[in-house]
Formats: sequence, C-alpha cells, structure tokens
Amino acid sequence: LGELPGIISHARLRARAKELIGRLGFDIDPSRVVSSLSVAHRQVVEIAKAQSQDIKIIVFNEPTSVLSAQDAERLHRIIGGFRAKGVGIVYISHRLDEVFRIAGRMMVGRPLAAMFSARDKSNIGAEVLKVEKLNSGRRVRDVSFAVKAGEIVGLGGLVGSGRTEVARLIFGADIPDSGTITLKGKTIRPRSPKDTVAAGIGLVPEDRKLHGVVLDKPIRTNATMARMSAVVNPLGFLKTGHERRLVTELGRSLRLKVSSVDAPVASLSGGNQPKVVLAKWFHAGGDMIILDEPTRGVDAGAKTEICSVATIEGNWGPFVLLETGGDAMRWARRAFHEKSLSYQDIAAKAAEAPAGSDALFFLPYLTGERLGDHRNARAQFFGIGAGHGLAHLHRAVLEGVGFAAARHLRIMEKAAGRKLERVVASGGGARTTLWLKIKASIYGIPVVAPKEPECGIIGCAAMAVTATGRFAKPQDAVDSFVKYETEVQPDPAWSETYARMQPVFDRLYHHSQALYGDLDVLSS
Repeated sequence: LGELPGIISHARLRARAKELIGRLGFDIDPSRVVSSLSVAHRQVVEIAKAQSQDIKIIVFNEPTSVLSAQDAERLHRIIGGFRAKGVGIVYISHRLDEVFRIAGRMMVGRPLAAMFSARDKSNIGAEVLKVEKLNSGRRVRDVSFAVKAGEIVGLGGLVGSGRTEVARLIFGADIPDSGTITLKGKTIRPRSPKDTVAAGIGLVPEDRKLHGVVLDKPIRTNATMARMSAVVNPLGFLKTGHERRLVTELGRSLRLKVSSVDAPVASLSGGNQPKVVLAKWFHAGGDMIILDEPTRGVDAGAKTEICSVATIEGNWGPFVLLETGGDAMRWARRAFHEKSLSYQDIAAKAAEAPAGSDALFFLPYLTGERLGDHRNARAQFFGIGAGHGLAHLHRAVLEGVGFAAARHLRIMEKAAGRKLERVVASGGGARTTLWLKIKASIYGIPVVAPKEPECGIIGCAAMAVTATGRFAKPQDAVDSFVKYETEVQPDPAWSETYARMQPVFDRLYHHSQALYGDLDVLSS
C-alpha cells in the first residue's frame, strides 16, 4: 500500500507482491483476498508490507503465536536480515527462548510464578461429545475423539494441519464430507452454526475479531446475542437494564476489565476480547465450548484467567456443588469460644441480634467462589461498629453464608434458565432452625430439611444400591430412601431486609477480590 503510484499496473503489482512474499520464504497467491487467508499468512503479508518500505523501526507483537516451528524459524532469519540492515526491532513475546535468541536488551513486564492450577480429574463425568471418522477435503481425514463432561481435550498441530477446520465442522460453519457427530447420545447433523448453538455447542474462533464478535456493537449486545430470549420481554422488546446487569455480572466473573458494558468491543484490549466471546457462550448455557487458539496474542495474566474459566473451577453454571455452611460455623465456634459451645448454643446467641445484624456483613470463606489459583479464600467482616456485640458477629456469619449461597443460586438459575422452587438442607451445623429460616428468607424460597441427619450418607447409599441393581436409576433410590421432616418458609420482614443487603454484599465481594492476592503475598 505504501508504494502505490497514481496509475496502477496490476501485473507489476502482482509481480512485486510475489517477490516480497517470496523473500520471506512463503508461496502465497498475490491475487487472493486477504480475508480468505489464515491468520498466519496474514502476518506474512504484513511483514512483506513492512519490508517494501524504507523503515527504520519494526514492532513485532507476538509474531510467532500462530506459526509452526518451521515458519517461526523463517521469521527469525528475516528479523536477522532486518537487523543486519540497521533496522531497529522491538520484539514482544511470551516465548522466552525467542527473546533470549533475538534480543540485545530485554524489558520484563513482571515476575511469573506457577500460574496454572492443577486439574481435578475427579470431576470428569459422562461422555458429552463423540466425533467418529470425520472427513472434509484434504485436511480433515478420519478424525475421531470423545469429550466427557468437565474434561478438556486438546487438538494440536502445525499451521494448516486442520485443527481449525475440525472446530468449524463440529460447529456447523462447514459441512463434512462424511463422519458422525454425537452430542449427549444423539447424532446431530448441523447445517449451520444456528443449528449447533441450538444443540448446545459454542465456538471461540481463532480470528475473534472477524468471526467471534461484532466490533462496533456494545459488549452487552455481543454477550447476549446467542440467547436473546433471556433479555427480551414477552412482546419482544429488549430489557436493556436487565441485559446490562446480567452482562456486568458475567464480566465480573470473567474479570473483564471494562468501564462500561455499553462500550463497543473494539475498545477492548486483545486479552479482554476473547472474554466477551466466552461470556456469550456462558450466557447461552450450552453443554460444550470449542476454543480455537483462545490465548493467541493475549498477555500471561489474561491467558491464565481464560484457561481457568474453561475448567469446572472457573465456569460456574448449572452444575455447582455448594459448600456453604459447616466450615463457617466451625470457624466461629473455634475462634470465638474455643469449641466450648455447641452449634445450638451459638445459634441461640445469634438469635439475640436482629435480622441484618444492624448492617454488619460477613463474607465467608470456603464457598468455592474463587478461581483455582486462590482456593484458600479469606473471610472478612465489614461494618463493625461500637454497638455490635457477639450476637451480631454470630448472626452475621450465618447471614453471610446465606448471601454467598444466594449469589451462587442466581448464577445457577441463569445457567439453567429457570427459577429454583426449593432448597434441601444437607446436614451438620447448617441444620439449625434459625439458620434454615435465615437462608429461606435470603433465598426467598422454602428450605426443606430431610429426616436423615446427614444427606451425604444417604446419597452414597442411593448410589450404591443403584450400582448393585436394586434400583434401576438413582431417582428411584432417592424416592425410596429420603423422607422430609420440615419445610421452613421465608420470613417476609426478614426477606425485605435481606433484599436490601444482598446488592451491598455482592459489591463487597467483588471489591475485595483485588486485595486477596496482596494478602496471600503477606501471609507467605
């Protein structure tokens, strides 16, 4: 572009372009439209353009992120040629071997520790996707694999090996020549992405700007477009306020750094744009997400966050196990009374304080709301005043656990697309009458208490008798074993107080996250 004269000779233009690309060791047809090229070949065109001009400095920003080892070696030789000609090179990369090889001087952004948490393989479930003998043209031949719930399956290969093509075939963007795709036991034959999204599959594409987002549209529009039914009223009009709140919550869970969800996606950094695509599929609430080079061109911090939300630890959805009671109660019993009081004694003391504990908040720990690199979350009290006493502290602990669980329940409801009708109390200290009433009033729905003191034991028994053939399915065993004792209803006055407190609790939770890392450093 920088060399174009007033009168253009297309023959000379093609010859010049072929020469420039050939110097880089690549064979790309100069007549092809750039949008039809792979991301790697687009980078080659950009480097060829830079080579065509009398440049003094070139900035390479993650130039090898999508290149094979062979193509990266070619690029390094090209960079060496530029340097030999006296051209200044600014080389930005997360691949330290490249930096040590190329750089004369280095600037390091920050120290890096072990950034990725270990995967918990115990969460692997039943088979969700099965691909058998998938074929398409020359690049995809007899591809077969399976993916289980909670499992991350990686497809590896050089540029042009067919990874992206496989992702596009599963997503319905291309039609396979042959092969079968089975989702949750049912064979699907997607003819378009619309069919696949309806079936419950999402795709974070390699070229996010072209295929993953609409750059000039707001973040909130991009995040909800895959399931608009959740943000429109019965007449089909958009509920803008509801959409804004929903996407803001999604953005917080993904650590999306943005001043407003009304901002266009084009205003976001490269590390935040893929999070918008992830938000879209989390909102859609499907069974599987395909990620094609999701961390290409993003910094190390964003890369960690993107990889975390792809695991059961980070991806809160309809399948969430809540642990929200006994640990907080055990801590209070030990810290305040050195285990000298019973749970019932502590509950009786908490009952002396009013609902809301006179605006005293407790943010509980061990409720699972933090990502894998911060599993040992910290608790905190907020708003302690001169008038608060032991009764307020105990009641705030009970209420704080309720607020934290309510936050999880809202996420589950959004993911499942329906409201909960009841919550079943499990066992231990969480079964005190006061606590059940507090939880019912915070949730706004009844809490049912089974007769059995510990539901976990009954659950294990139900699974055992199903496995040994006494019952055909777990539901039959549950119907036979589980008997309910009481149903605790919400207290209307308490519910009104808690409804005013929940938004404050949510803001405290989000604001405090930024400080936990500092506390971890201090404690280490």
